Amino acid sequence: MSNSVYLSIAILFIRADLRREKRLIKKKQHQVLQDIPWNNTHLLRDIGMDQPVTESGKSRTFDEIVSLRMRSICRLIALKIPT
Repeated sequence: MSNSVYLSIAILFIRADLRREKRLIKKKQHQVLQDIPWNNTHLLRDIGMDQPVTESGKSRTFDEIVSLRMRSICRLIALKIPT
């Protein structure tokens, strides 16, 4: 006994909706992983970015710190080997 056409179409739509939701969740998780809250001083202190001092003792501007940190993060993302 075969399923009705309406039931088959309903199953197709439900599966498509589940795939769409999975893609949206995956996209949001990816955005959260790459979003660093630069305005939150408590979180910046937790990851060690509250003191803008270089090895030679000279302080850097916030823009320099951000550009260096973003460059290193992009480098790490590019080096990750997909498994």
